[in-house]
Amino acid sequence: MKKTFLSVVITGIIMATTTVAYAEETPGEYGAVFTLAPAQVGLSPRKIKVFPWFQKEWDNGWYAIVRQGVGRYVVKNEFTKVGVGLWADLGRTPGDDKRLSNLKKIGVSPAININFEQSLGDNRTVFGFVETSLRNHKGTRIQLATGTLLSANAETMVFIKGDFYLQFVDKKYAQAYYGVSAAEATANKWAGAYDANAGIDRIGARLNVQKNLSEKVYIKSTWSAGVVTGPAKNSPISNRNIHLGIAVVFGTYF
Repeated sequence: MKKTFLSVVITGIIMATTTVAYAEETPGEYGAVFTLAPAQVGLSPRKIKVFPWFQKEWDNGWYAIVRQGVGRYVVKNEFTKVGVGLWADLGRTPGDDKRLSNLKKIGVSPAININFEQSLGDNRTVFGFVETSLRNHKGTRIQLATGTLLSANAETMVFIKGDFYLQFVDKKYAQAYYGVSAAEATANKWAGAYDANAGIDRIGARLNVQKNLSEKVYIKSTWSAGVVTGPAKNSPISNRNIHLGIAVVFGTYF
């Protein structure tokens, strides 16, 4: 509930920022996103959560996008985008999953998000981000992906994209989310403490399907499946080797 409230507050800030960033712009999007995903890599997806959805880019370089934050592109042309924004690491709470019940809480923290997208031609792109928490664990995660437009049907208004991705986490991030102290190991009846190291914590693929219901209204879904690796796989917290997630957005253009 607190994370949902925080997301609403962040989205409110994003929308309020639009008057400051205003310039000649392309259409934006807003709506709601329903997610079914693990509380962290290595666990099973258990809870459906609802968050606000907002995405807007202005021709003067400013943007406001859920998961990338409020920021500005330092490079923006026909082929390349590089942006720097302020977002949030939502952390975790013991109530997010039974296997987290005896572990310490990771509080919400503002985070710097540096994101990029590079067109390779033929509807192919390389994209990703580097995100660093500014408080609490102060860890960094890096995600890299390559995507392709698989189908675009103008008659049915159905668009399908696919991408392959991997995520790397540094030692601070890994220790915060996957590390276990001796006291936590005893409380959970695990074999012993675990000191997590930096590494790739998941590798996977995503399928994105969008259906335009009218000129302004759409529904799109992202289906994600991956392999849990490295510090996440080795952690006693984890009980799954496969990372699964679903996100469905009901949105409108404005």
